[in-house]
Amino acid sequence: MKKHRRMPVVLAALAAAFILCPQGASAAENTVLERYTFAMAQAGGQTGAKDQSSGGEVRFRDRFFGNGTATSRLTLLEESSSSDRTNRPLLLTLNVDRQVEEGEIVFALLVFRVEVVGRDLDGNVVFQREFPGFRFGDSASGHWYERMGGLPTNLAQLTVTYFGNYE
Repeated sequence: MKKHRRMPVVLAALAAAFILCPQGASAAENTVLERYTFAMAQAGGQTGAKDQSSGGEVRFRDRFFGNGTATSRLTLLEESSSSDRTNRPLLLTLNVDRQVEEGEIVFALLVFRVEVVGRDLDGNVVFQREFPGFRFGDSASGHWYERMGGLPTNLAQLTVTYFGNYE
């Protein structure tokens, strides 16, 4: 008889767990796996030229993406070879790679979404884009790549945030 009395308590606990799971999933989707923030050089360094980029380039590599087994690369370059350095739009490429050796056991890499935000010198958002996530399975190699062209020339700061985890 005691086993039958406990059954409703167990069922109630399971029901509560199912109700709470969607909230747990959304919390996981907002966990920052990795965030990169870059300050861009500005032409002249004077107030009159604050809306013009000096045509800077950024090349960055993280050998331990999210303190895990993947690597990431970020490249920000001028899109054209025009001689007018202050009006060339920027091109951003993002790469995440993982090479897993045969027989190696590693956790899955789950990225729920990727957010890119660019700000001008005054801190105003001048560029924003969000990408769906990607997944490298348990003990599996993988490659993810995104390319964004036409970023504004007045970027003063660029932040790339990956939301996800290894599990």
